Amino acid sequence: MAHCPFCNIRRKRILKRNEHALAVEDKLAQGADHILIAPKRHVDSFFTMHRVEQEALLSLIGECCAHLQERCAPQDYFIGVEEHAFDESALNHVHFHVLPKFDGDAPTPIEGVTWLDADHGRLAIEEVYIA
Repeated sequence: MAHCPFCNIRRKRILKRNEHALAVEDKLAQGADHILIAPKRHVDSFFTMHRVEQEALLSLIGECCAHLQERCAPQDYFIGVEEHAFDESALNHVHFHVLPKFDGDAPTPIEGVTWLDADHGRLAIEEVYIA
């Protein structure tokens, strides 16, 4: 797709990849270790992906959690999915958000916003929905 950031990602932005999925650090999430994972093929839902793509995406989520474990040693993770953009101006390429979770962070998202502890120097990340 011509205007899709996942379909037009620069190779140098890719943190990890496999045959069917790729992971990038979200540069818009200032101060947060926030990773976005998407299938290479433009598709709007996890449930319309081919099984091999689903497995590749889930495998990459595990690799990204291991990467975050080495990088910042979180106690847990927030893993959310964004799909089926009903707003025509929104991104319509299914993708997962992986964020590290630390003691003191909010236990669950509130109205689609995950609030993270300011003591860790991290901001609220909007549009993160727990899968």
